[in-house]
Amino acid sequence: MKLINGIKKLAGESKISLNKCERAFIDAINEEKFSIRLAEVGRLSIKKARKILEQIKSEECDLSSSVNYISTKLSDDEIETIFLDSIDDHAFISEISNLTKRDFDDITKVLERVDFKKVVLRYKLNNLYAYTSGSTVAFSNKPEVFFHNLSPSLDFSNGKIKYVEFMGPDKEYDIEHVKIVNEWFGYVIYEMQKSSPIFKGGIKEYFEKFMEEQAPLIDEYILSAFGTEAEKKTSDEERDKAIKAAKSRIKYVITFGIGGNEMRWHLLSSINNKSKDKRAIWITIHSANEIDKIPSEATANNTLRFTFTKLGETEETRASEEVLYGRFPNSIVCANEGEVYQLGKMHGALILSFSREIAGRFSALKTPLNIAPMYVLGMDIKSYWEASDRADRAFRVDNPNNLAIEIAKFVFFEKILNGIRIIYLGYNHSDLRKSLDEFVQLVMEGLAKENNEIFTMMGVEYTRNAHYEIEGILGNPNRFLIWNCLQIKINKEEKLRYKYARDTRKNNLYADHINTALIAANLTTFAENSPVLAILFDQVDLETAAYLSKIYEDIVYILCQLCNVEPYGNPMVKRMKEKNKKNIEKIYELNISDDRLMHELIK
Repeated sequence: MKLINGIKKLAGESKISLNKCERAFIDAINEEKFSIRLAEVGRLSIKKARKILEQIKSEECDLSSSVNYISTKLSDDEIETIFLDSIDDHAFISEISNLTKRDFDDITKVLERVDFKKVVLRYKLNNLYAYTSGSTVAFSNKPEVFFHNLSPSLDFSNGKIKYVEFMGPDKEYDIEHVKIVNEWFGYVIYEMQKSSPIFKGGIKEYFEKFMEEQAPLIDEYILSAFGTEAEKKTSDEERDKAIKAAKSRIKYVITFGIGGNEMRWHLLSSINNKSKDKRAIWITIHSANEIDKIPSEATANNTLRFTFTKLGETEETRASEEVLYGRFPNSIVCANEGEVYQLGKMHGALILSFSREIAGRFSALKTPLNIAPMYVLGMDIKSYWEASDRADRAFRVDNPNNLAIEIAKFVFFEKILNGIRIIYLGYNHSDLRKSLDEFVQLVMEGLAKENNEIFTMMGVEYTRNAHYEIEGILGNPNRFLIWNCLQIKINKEEKLRYKYARDTRKNNLYADHINTALIAANLTTFAENSPVLAILFDQVDLETAAYLSKIYEDIVYILCQLCNVEPYGNPMVKRMKEKNKKNIEKIYELNISDDRLMHELIK
């Protein structure tokens, strides 16, 4: 294995024993990072991963034994990635420096020669100001190829994305800093090209598999739940007609889910509900106390309910299944195990499963999450999945003209070279606000962890923000990256009429002309001191929704790699789940008045 050979070379060049060299490496493993990465890559529980780490950290364990402890099912590259991504670079270099009595700079040169380039580059990136040259260079991280528009050869969006603008002041940076950031960026992208992430590819194939295997199950369930006795007994030749009649009786579709599940539905449900040709109303809820969102017209006879939870163990989902079953017994439960799975079976729900090979929040397009409710609602799932597949292929890491890579690079360079920590999200359409919910969830649960210090801040819809929060943004330059998703289509339903205008040309304007002028003023003012990204759409529709979902996934995944953050896990969320269960048990034990409950639980 390359890692073990590298340690042997390091021992030889450093003139220290192999045992000491291996022990320095093992002792420098960050326990939390290692456990999370091993659990995700090896498909293990965190508890099992921590137990393996205990064995590795024991005094009698060498590196070869450590590799054997992990798994015989993992490839050498996967094992090497788990170790190298989990190393505390400073602790490792410091210990080798102490053992050899040589300075850090000398040790980093040795490490580069013996296949530890990743450790060295990451160390330099995290200690950037220790490598200041004193010479500066004018540097722009705005990619020329995407600077003003997507040329036809680069346009995966069939013209839906009109322009992608990168704006902001050009600055001068230390030459060595720019060199280190560029080297790290190039190294990470090169490493990513070696193997495709688990969530990439297979979108078209999943669509075809769903239509062949799960769509018929849904149809038969709907017929059994909403069909007449006569329709249920129809012959195979009349079956499609009977199913269509049963579907026509569904007036409401309720989807219940939390976190990434729920966020995926915000834009899609809005698009469905605004359509003149909609088959039914799509209602999304995330807790049992949101029942008041469900109209009184929704009944057991006209409502189909979906519950989504892969592991079936969250308290919110379990409570919802129990509470909503009484009012809406016709349901489809998407779960692999847990209490919700058992409740669904007990309630006679149709059970759909998630593939165990999916990558959590990054794999919605390869689960029933979107496609099942969209199918029942009669939405154009074929166009949506084709657009998603087109975007997925356009954002492959080996594509040299990859918009997702360029945006990730833009954000990453601003984070490292300018200290940007907050991504301010701007939009001019309520549906784009709903779309950005997906991005927020991906960033805050996938990227903003492990002390990575990068967060999102949802702005107020343009142009209202100019009188609400813009003073604070402009008054704190070099703190924000302004990320905008904007619809640029001019609505020409009604002209403005200026009664006392001296300039009669104003009477040829529409309200959207004024809004466009005001938003442009915002963006150009932001760009005087802050980096600005603007993705401009003709209009928001299903294809737009598909492109946005895919580009959010790929950008956040690439940023996770650049920031050395494990993108899939959520250890803090798991900690919250444990507390949820404890608090619910505590409620039973306390036996106190409702007005004292919160006080007792948090004191």
